[in-house]
Amino acid sequence: MSKLLAISAAGFLSACGGTHYIESGTFRSGTGSEPVKLAQVDTQNNSVTITKNGHQTARYAGTPLPAAQWHTGCQTNTSSETVETWALTRVSGETDDIRFMAASCADPGVVLFGENRTVPFQFLVN
Repeated sequence: MSKLLAISAAGFLSACGGTHYIESGTFRSGTGSEPVKLAQVDTQNNSVTITKNGHQTARYAGTPLPAAQWHTGCQTNTSSETVETWALTRVSGETDDIRFMAASCADPGVVLFGENRTVPFQFLVN
């Protein structure tokens, strides 16, 4: 019995890595004194639009990367999970360093990555 319990516990603690996917929707970042930013993600057209305080600030075209190039993260006890990742190309708007978007470990959500910053967005519930 104790051997079965030990095997079950080991399986529970090792929690095989999973995969998180980018979803369409509106995602929110910013709290308190930070400006509220929204990311409108459209997976059918591979596009992302960022608005800050109600004004569009940037639009991106997304290129889904092959699964072998997806970011890893979402650490479990003995493995990490993969998150779908897009390379982003700015189409219009302000210049910034955002280059990638990945699904969030905290589903549903997305994370925008720049050279000098990481901006998490959580799904906006209307």
